[in-house]
Amino acid sequence: MNLQVELQEQQQVRQEEGQTRSVRRSKMEMLCDTLAVIASGETAPTRIMYHANMSWIETKRCLKLLIERGLVQAKAEQKRETYELTEKGYELVRTFNNIRQDLNIITIR
Repeated sequence: MNLQVELQEQQQVRQEEGQTRSVRRSKMEMLCDTLAVIASGETAPTRIMYHANMSWIETKRCLKLLIERGLVQAKAEQKRETYELTEKGYELVRTFNNIRQDLNIITIR
C-alpha cells in the first residue's frame, strides 16, 4: 500500500470520527514521509513533493535536513537534481517499518 492511499485512509477515518478540521503533521512525520517517498523510488524533487503531500518550501527544508543528517544524498543528473537514500537512510526506513509492524500500522515502502 502506498503513502497516498494511507493518507487518504487517515483522512477518511478523521471524517468518520467527525473531525473536519485539518490535522497538521509534525516535523518528524514530514521527514518520515519524505524518506518513504524516496524509498519508494521517487527521485525528482517535485515528485517527492507531490507524493509526500507537502509544499515546495517544506520539501526543500526536509531534503536539506535529511542531507545534513546523512540520510539522503543529492545527485546532479544532466541539469536536474535528484535524491536517493544513503545506506543510513535505508536503515532508518527499515527501522520505521519494524516499529510500524510491531504496532500493527501500515508499512512504508
